[in-house]
Amino acid sequence: MKTKINIKSESFCLDANSQKTINTISRDNRRVVINRVACFSLFFSLIGNSLSTIPSRHLEENNPVPISTSNIVVETSEPNIIIEEKKDLTYDIYKFIDKEGLSFDGFIKLLDSMTLDSGPFGKLYSDRESAIEALLNEDKSSEVKFLIIMARDGNTYDELDYMCAGITGEATGDGNCYDDAYAVASTLINRSHSAWYVNNYGQNFYTLFKAPGQYEIEISGNYLKYLGAIELPGYQAAIDALYTRESIHKWIQFRAHWVELNCTYEVFVTGGNKFLDKMKESDYVPYPDETVELSDVKKFLLSSINC
Repeated sequence: MKTKINIKSESFCLDANSQKTINTISRDNRRVVINRVACFSLFFSLIGNSLSTIPSRHLEENNPVPISTSNIVVETSEPNIIIEEKKDLTYDIYKFIDKEGLSFDGFIKLLDSMTLDSGPFGKLYSDRESAIEALLNEDKSSEVKFLIIMARDGNTYDELDYMCAGITGEATGDGNCYDDAYAVASTLINRSHSAWYVNNYGQNFYTLFKAPGQYEIEISGNYLKYLGAIELPGYQAAIDALYTRESIHKWIQFRAHWVELNCTYEVFVTGGNKFLDKMKESDYVPYPDETVELSDVKKFLLSSINC
């Protein structure tokens, strides 16, 4: 059995025996999401000759009923009615989780941190669907990157804020030098791959940053004025570096610009820190892989998200 809908001169042919689904309807500029396979039967059994006669309560209850007639044709020219078929996001989400190095539990915690009032930045998105859309967007906000790091590495807001503030304070420019701050953060990334540091402190950025005698920021207390300063370029550089885990150099130590050195070093900005002690390739330790099952993602979407 085929059902044909003509909307704005576009035709949609649906086979009631297939798994194809109309997932959303926009009506009077209001978007309603449906999450059941073959749920379009609800609309066709109710609408008669016009989509505009669908009672709102039926859209909200999402309680599909069988199609009672063999052929229903709906034709309308109402400009504010749109029917669309939503894309299955299962594989996109699976690739995102894998790319970000998240566990499945970490992914769920990430969504909660983005959609609950109790999240570190409050309720950034109204629901999980909106949060997922933001996560799949390549252009992520600093707040979203911050939350991804937390979910991936298992650190609290205070721990990550401490690291970002510390990196900002260690860089030149009073919090306004992105490049030097990113270079400082890169030493932390390099240490998370260096055999000596990994054997002594592990690969978590926080334990490496808090290791005795490694970063002087805590001794001076200079980091305190940068806590929560997510709007500063230096703080944003720290987030970007810890989020991507991509280092811009191979050095594992640095000294202030005024310190005299009798060894090879590199400077990335005028008046910035001096970076030294290059990590050996033979000492490189990769991050462990997280295993996520595609079936877990599919099950999650079917039970929790209108996808």
